[in-house]
Amino acid sequence: MKNFLSIPKNNNITNIAIGKFDGIHLGHQQILDSLRENSAIIIIDNHTKDFLTSINDRFLRLKNTYPNLYLLELESIKHLEGSAFIAMLLELLPKLETIVVGYDFRFGHNRGFSGNDIANFFKGRVIIIPQVKYNEIPLHSSTIKDLIRHGDIAISNAMLGWNYTIKGEAIKGQGLASQKLFATLNIQTSGYVLPSSGVYASLTDDEMSVSFIGNRLSTDKQFAIETHIIGKAHIPHKHSIRITFLKKIRDNRHFSDLQTLKAQIRQDIAQAKEILESSFHKS
Repeated sequence: MKNFLSIPKNNNITNIAIGKFDGIHLGHQQILDSLRENSAIIIIDNHTKDFLTSINDRFLRLKNTYPNLYLLELESIKHLEGSAFIAMLLELLPKLETIVVGYDFRFGHNRGFSGNDIANFFKGRVIIIPQVKYNEIPLHSSTIKDLIRHGDIAISNAMLGWNYTIKGEAIKGQGLASQKLFATLNIQTSGYVLPSSGVYASLTDDEMSVSFIGNRLSTDKQFAIETHIIGKAHIPHKHSIRITFLKKIRDNRHFSDLQTLKAQIRQDIAQAKEILESSFHKS
């Protein structure tokens, strides 16, 4: 993603949307839908963890529809007062006519200015998108994160407008699953908000799967993110893995022996397959 501070001064951009856009949820989409021709999206990032989408995720989701994507590091602007921030935008975007932000947009030193203050420093058009709700729930990235942490994947997916996905690197597991249970891939990831401990109907690299997150209470007690691709007794090694969560099946729990655990996993697989096939049928 291009650095906004390095944008060519002879650009023709006339309208912009500014925000963090973590998750690119339905509320964000209303902001983006307000953009016209010669537009750009400026993503402000502060490199916090516990995100819904990495910067690269946001770029991949937006690049085809919005080719003018720019990254603006919070560290480079957090010292600016409100007037100085808008002055910087006008200097880099000499043809700027419209600024679009969400109702909760904050800018300037110590986030001391709101979207309503933009008009004090900018003579063009300011569009502030009002709060969006889903089933009377205010739609905000922090709300979606809380839902995911509680395992309410179906609701969070509806609020996102897409199925929540994490990405990571394949790592070596304990070796027990492929020998005595079901073949799994193990993933190591960082930064993403993780669903609550338990078992989920999922897609792994677009293949039907059942995934587990949590401490392996019945074996080594270690934390793991494991996924079994349904119908595959052996899973080829992968360097990177993408897991998409559709619905939580059950909470994590301890099993007295591996045979009981295997029987439960067999039930999990059947339930996940039913959920996934039903989901595909609806779509």
